[in-house]
Amino acid sequence: MAEARIPVDILNPGQVFACLGLMEILEILEGHAEGKFDISENIFVIRTPDNNHPIESVLEYLLNCEFRMAAPRGWKPWEHIKNKTKARKSRDTISKAEKIERIMCKNEDLNDTGTNLPICITYAEKDAFIIYQWCNAAMQQGLKLYSGNRSAFDIVKNMLYGKGRGANAIKGIYHLYKEKREEMIENPLNTMTEIGGSFNFDPRSTWDAINIGYSIDKQKQKILSSPLVEVLSLYCLQYTLPKIIKSDIFYGVWGAFLPTSLCRVALGGNRYFCDKVLMFRLGTSGKNKIVTYAKEVASND
Repeated sequence: MAEARIPVDILNPGQVFACLGLMEILEILEGHAEGKFDISENIFVIRTPDNNHPIESVLEYLLNCEFRMAAPRGWKPWEHIKNKTKARKSRDTISKAEKIERIMCKNEDLNDTGTNLPICITYAEKDAFIIYQWCNAAMQQGLKLYSGNRSAFDIVKNMLYGKGRGANAIKGIYHLYKEKREEMIENPLNTMTEIGGSFNFDPRSTWDAINIGYSIDKQKQKILSSPLVEVLSLYCLQYTLPKIIKSDIFYGVWGAFLPTSLCRVALGGNRYFCDKVLMFRLGTSGKNKIVTYAKEVASND
């Protein structure tokens, strides 16, 4: 059995989501994982039946997976778009996607432009893992925070492999693992880099111009955050969600070893399984929704 202990800030919702995301990937790789929060030490402990280092296994998995957009077989929404330019963009985007006969969402859950297509992830001979929680139907109860014409696939690609070249290049998980391998294994959720457009799960990468009094973009100020937190949160939120009441989001942390299936229940704030319940309020930054830091909720609330 292998065990890893990594620093975590339970008031950072993205880091808590990422901890369960680690477990979801280890379920794919090992078939079983257990985890708990050592709340007094600000540590997340994860263990697997294999002898491989859990964090190293997850990082190797992410950098050796094949990520593709996925579209239902035979779906051709561009045939119904009257604007020729929009129709061409729709056709070009969706034609490049992997065609899957049985996909975990309906055609009407997808927009015609293809920017919210699910992501199909394959690794070695493991079953394909499909992430689609930002699609329209899932979005009603999900956490789609980013806006605009960016696709989830493009954001994942940038988080993994960075964006741009030269002095202005933004690094991804690949570069951090290559340059700071030991730090990435020992402190994966706090190994940060300048980050561009993300899923907005990590509050360290978000900002509100009204509250801080100026625009970070206009001042060309760099924002450091963790691309790994963003990607791992996707794996977490595919199978479980925190409790959502309008703009208030509640999630739990647990202090006893639980298998992944029960960790999903605990993250939803079920007090039978979790030791603490925390709440954060969704903020806004332009048209984007953003995750903010959380506070503990009293047990009688």
